[in-house]
Amino acid sequence: MASALAFYARASEMTDLVEQQALFAALPGELSATDACRVSAGLLTHEFRTRAPGEPPSPPRHPDAQLRSAKQMLTRAWARECGPLTRERRASQPATVICRHFAVLVCALLRLRGVPARARCGFAS
Repeated sequence: MASALAFYARASEMTDLVEQQALFAALPGELSATDACRVSAGLLTHEFRTRAPGEPPSPPRHPDAQLRSAKQMLTRAWARECGPLTRERRASQPATVICRHFAVLVCALLRLRGVPARARCGFAS
């Protein structure tokens, strides 16, 4: 059990944010999953939230949806609007992604603080 927890507390190629860790200095030292979700919701917006009311779902059409790693997501969101990660971005600024991206970014944030986490599926809220 201890080895499994240690495994899930380490960053992988998809969740490595070591190069960007200075951006997270203002976050609580004991980062909770709720804190990590709040940060990801400020940096990312779901692709379906950008549709007009009544518009049918379609395959992801934003280039941001092709981002794979947490580093790529954070780099894209930061390029659009710099500033503390503890505040929300303007609605026009977050990276437009699909639900899997939220799960990967939250997992990456938790692992950056040594919290065992894994992304099993996406989430929208």
